[in-house]
Amino acid sequence: MTTINARLGEASKEELFQILVAVCGHATTRAHVEEVLSYLDEKKSQEEAEVAAARRSNRSSTRASSEVSQGSSQASKTVKRTIKLCKMCEKPYEEKKNLSKSCSYHTGHWLIECEKDGFLWFDPVEKAADEFTANPSALRILSCCNAEKDMSKGCTTGKHVAMVVDLPDQATKEIDTGELDSDN
Repeated sequence: MTTINARLGEASKEELFQILVAVCGHATTRAHVEEVLSYLDEKKSQEEAEVAAARRSNRSSTRASSEVSQGSSQASKTVKRTIKLCKMCEKPYEEKKNLSKSCSYHTGHWLIECEKDGFLWFDPVEKAADEFTANPSALRILSCCNAEKDMSKGCTTGKHVAMVVDLPDQATKEIDTGELDSDN
């Protein structure tokens, strides 16, 4: 059976768009996608402002130095900023800004409160009976720090760790904030 990464690597741009729209129907996933897109938009705006500032400084230079500066300005336009997604916290980051405490995440797994016949216990969500997982108001906590869902940023800090996606022609999955290639 083909892995999900290989299947996504073989999908067309239109198919990937349809998959993303379908996945974004889930509120938590949609919020995560919107967060990543907002981060990318912010980085694009910063880069555009830097390019505009470089153009303004080039215009105020003498003609000879201006011609030399424009050559370097063209090079800066083609430089692409690579943003990676962290597999620990699932947030976007830039490697040059990846400090020792940049990432905040949980090391544990989800537990769900189970109650039956006067007994109370916690089971891993993936192993709990349907009667417990079907209850949306059942208490869910993390095994590492007992934090409830959306109540804690993360109990462990460290450097971001890039998500690695094994695609047929690509060793790592990176998000490029530059222009998309026209042949994709």
